[in-house]
Amino acid sequence: MQVPDPLIVHRETVRPEWIDYNDHMNVAYYVVAFDYAVDSFFDYVGLDEAYRKRHGATTFAAECHVTYQRELRAGDPLRFAVRLLDFDAKRLRYLLEMYHDTEHYLAATSGATRRCGASGAGGVGTVKTVAPGRPIPNSRDMFRRLVMTWGLGGLLALSLVPAPALAGCTDPPAPGVNWHRCVQDGLEFREVDLSGARLRGTSFFRADLTGSDLSGVNAFEAKFVNALMAGVKLDGAKLSEADFTKADLSKASLVGADLRRARFFSAVLRGADLTDARLGGADLTRADLSGATWSDGTHVCAEGSIGRCN
Repeated sequence: MQVPDPLIVHRETVRPEWIDYNDHMNVAYYVVAFDYAVDSFFDYVGLDEAYRKRHGATTFAAECHVTYQRELRAGDPLRFAVRLLDFDAKRLRYLLEMYHDTEHYLAATSGATRRCGASGAGGVGTVKTVAPGRPIPNSRDMFRRLVMTWGLGGLLALSLVPAPALAGCTDPPAPGVNWHRCVQDGLEFREVDLSGARLRGTSFFRADLTGSDLSGVNAFEAKFVNALMAGVKLDGAKLSEADFTKADLSKASLVGADLRRARFFSAVLRGADLTDARLGGADLTRADLSGATWSDGTHVCAEGSIGRCN
């Protein structure tokens, strides 16, 4: 499997809690955002939680250098690219680049080295010492995945390591389609049936989903930033930690949806139905809730309800 270099691994939105007293993104949260991108990178190449538990192997940060190029503000969309610089049986080096996703300027970079470790008795997160000069158990398997992903090992690598199940990112929209971590930015999916689709981590930045059926989808951490979603059906959808920043969800149906820790910064939810929705930790900063039916199924938010249901 040949992939582009750099590889786009993550999209994010600058969150309100990341802003400092100068109304800019605080320097510490650049590192936090890069860490989210690293998680997405490792999931992409198959070094995910399931792999770590199965093989008792993990990685940990050994060195990190961050450069700050341009300022960012709340609600700015971000795009993260990764370049694999070098790796061996005990370590890997990579460069992450953070871009403004619509203005396309470079905002920051993070050059890092990660080392392999064997998970100790305390669990996967507990790293035990590995004797100097010796690779950890299963490290060859771990790094063959990187070889395979970057197309450096050709058919040899493919024959040695079973490829993880890949999403059919070019598959047409259909009920139950697997678009896991796909990038569907700017595409038109008006009035299509995506019910039950696998959309975990998928990006729909500026996509048009007007009137579509997304009921029952698994869209954990999906990105719907600036998406057109008027009249969309999201009943029973798993949308925890999804990002709806500046999305238009006018008259959308979110009955029974899991919206815990979802972000609706400046989103339009006018006339939406939130009956039985789980809203714990959801960020409704500047969201327009005018005329929306609240989670109790009876209260209708008053006109001018911004950031809260009045």
